[in-house]
Parts: sequence; C-alpha cells; structure tokens
Amino acid sequence: MIYVTADLHGMAPAAFDGLLARGGVGPADTVFILGDVLDRGEHGIALLESLLCRDNVITLMGNHERMFMSVAEGLIAEITEESVAAFDEARVQMVLDYLMNGGGPTLEAFRKLDPERRGDVLDYILDMPLYETVRAGGRDYLLCHGGIDHFDPAAPLAQYELDDFLWGRPELTEPFYGGSPRLVIGHTPTYCYGGEHRDRVIFTEGFINVDTGRGHGGKAALLCLDTLKWCLES
Repeated sequence: MIYVTADLHGMAPAAFDGLLARGGVGPADTVFILGDVLDRGEHGIALLESLLCRDNVITLMGNHERMFMSVAEGLIAEITEESVAAFDEARVQMVLDYLMNGGGPTLEAFRKLDPERRGDVLDYILDMPLYETVRAGGRDYLLCHGGIDHFDPAAPLAQYELDDFLWGRPELTEPFYGGSPRLVIGHTPTYCYGGEHRDRVIFTEGFINVDTGRGHGGKAALLCLDTLKWCLES
C-alpha cells in the first residue's frame, strides 16, 4: 500500500508513529511525506532525525525545507570578518522572513546538534526529491508539495523551476493533467478553500490536497492511495 501525508510542521516522532498506526501502515507499505516536516512546531528536527533511518518513508521537499536550507548554513558557519560582511541586508531579511514563518524552533533545535548530525540532516534535505510518480489502486499519481506553478500539460517535469513545485496554490477548478496522472499535494491548508473543507482531505478530478492544517492548529491527515481512505491523527 502507498500512503501520503503532508505539512507535519514540527510533529513529534511519537505522534507521527501514532498517525501511521491509526492508518494501518505496515512495514511493507510506503509512506510519502509531501514536504514541510519543519517549522511552526517544536519537533521538526527530531522528526527529520527519525526519518533518517526509516527506509519505507520518502520525504519530498517543501517550501519550509527550502527556506531552512537558505538560512541554516550561514547561521551556523564560523563567524569571520568575511562572513559578517557577506551577511547583508537581504540575508538579514531572509532570516527574519523565515522566523516569521515559524522557523525559530527549527533553528534552535538544529543549533544544538553536533556537527556530524547537522551534516546528516542537511544531506537528507538536499536529497529530498521535488516530486515522485506512483501507481496505486489502478491509477497514476504525481506527488509534490504545492502543485505546479506555470503549469503546461505539454511541458516535461524537468522543465519546471524548483519553486514551481513548492509555492503553488491551485484553484479547485485547476484540472492539471485531467486526472491522469492525478496530483497529490499539500502546502495550502484545506480550510483555505472554505470552512466546509476544514479537517477534510479535498478530492478534485485534477488533484488531491492532504494538508489538513496541522501547522495552523489542525490535525495531520494520512491518505491511502490504494483505497482513497484517510484518517486524521488522534
């Protein structure tokens, strides 16, 4: 079976285990996290550390991992005259923007890691794919974090920019590939599409959105692509 979840935003490893158990995930199943493990909550780095040794969990890059990588290496680098000079107004604004988006707990936890462990975490994030294609329940799916900005059905996926997969907020009427493949995404909490979608996975012909707003006080969802059944964390 293939399962997807997204936007766990600092979920504790034990809570993640509870979500998998609630969804009936077994050791032979594969789980895709569609980005945004980090930020807003306190346990994003701890969850990433636990994912380093989970062979059946594949984590895609989200915009929060992208933002983290943009600021983390500079903040932990050795302070020299050259590094201070390079920390210009634009870099300062980048850090402030990241902190405004909930990056404080992530940076604090990352700072406490020893250098070797920091390297492991950075390597794991650098290796995160932007998208994956899978087949489940007789249907093809394209998994990514936010949809596809500047979408062109004739364009190969390799033609898109990195940020095209991370920042999209598609309308419910966006057909993408007309369901073949059907996109599975996160990034935009489902309640943003209307109160009737709060705490619910959204299904359209073009895409499925599994971000049920955990980063904004909601609960994470786990969807089985083979059955299209889903659950929320307890």
